[in-house]
Amino acid sequence: IIQELKSKDVSKSFRKSINKKQGITAIGGTSAISSEGTQHSYSEEEKVAFVNWINKALQDDPDCKHLLPMNPSDASLFKCLADGILLCKMINFSQPDTIDERAINKKKLTPFTISENLNLALNSASAIGCTVVNIGSQDLQEGKPHLVLGLLWQIIKVGLFADIEISRNEALIALLNEGEELDQLMKLSPEELLLRWVNYHLTNAGWQKISNFSQDIKDSRAYYHLLNQIAPKGDDLDELPIKIDFSGFHDKNDLRRAEYMLQQADKLGCRQFVTPADVVAGNPKLNLAFVANLFNTYPALHKPDNSSYDLNLLEG
Repeated sequence: IIQELKSKDVSKSFRKSINKKQGITAIGGTSAISSEGTQHSYSEEEKVAFVNWINKALQDDPDCKHLLPMNPSDASLFKCLADGILLCKMINFSQPDTIDERAINKKKLTPFTISENLNLALNSASAIGCTVVNIGSQDLQEGKPHLVLGLLWQIIKVGLFADIEISRNEALIALLNEGEELDQLMKLSPEELLLRWVNYHLTNAGWQKISNFSQDIKDSRAYYHLLNQIAPKGDDLDELPIKIDFSGFHDKNDLRRAEYMLQQADKLGCRQFVTPADVVAGNPKLNLAFVANLFNTYPALHKPDNSSYDLNLLEG
């Protein structure tokens, strides 16, 4: 009996300490079956990042005026997605023309037309490669945070990764290593290609390579060099040079250094997805999104002139 009581105490205190983990919001199970003794947690940082991204992506869409901008510091995201309009719009933002706009119910919504919107969003998310098993329209209508954020991340990632494949972006051939065949490069995932891209620019900057988007970027210094490499130099007639200021590079405080670095990223219009705390904590998901957005905005890659590669490999 004593042993049993002890183990119950341990599990209780373990759950308490888990729930106290910073930036994690824990909610009891939200369905009748799952509510007993289960907990789902979601990351406050992810919610903030996704809200800011949606606010920016859809700010000029007249159909979203009644929902945007959402407040990143409260739970408005989960309420605003409940009628399915924002989800459908974000799917089209990530993969244009996936959903015929005329199929989205936008006015005088009823429970039935809302359910139609949410099913349209789920089916379309599945069509662009998201995993939607165990998510129903009811879950989205009720705004179950862990399910909503999981689906949103997949939709956002599809958009961020759309051009990070060689068949859609031949300039990525510049990332081939010495003696490497094109088909080897084509086997890399978008995450691996992004890492290769960052290291390509870090090598050109004379800075050490990184091997992840968590531990290795916490001090922001690799990011400083990446920003400096990709910032427009004014070489083209139609672009103005953007100077990256390194004055915060040697700041002793990691958080301050991250803030100074993000101020430089902001000059490129690419401050999305991470806060200084997310950089210093090495949040892998949000740092991956930050880097993908940088790549999409300023890849700073040039397709090799001596293209002796078999570009037929790229077809399909």
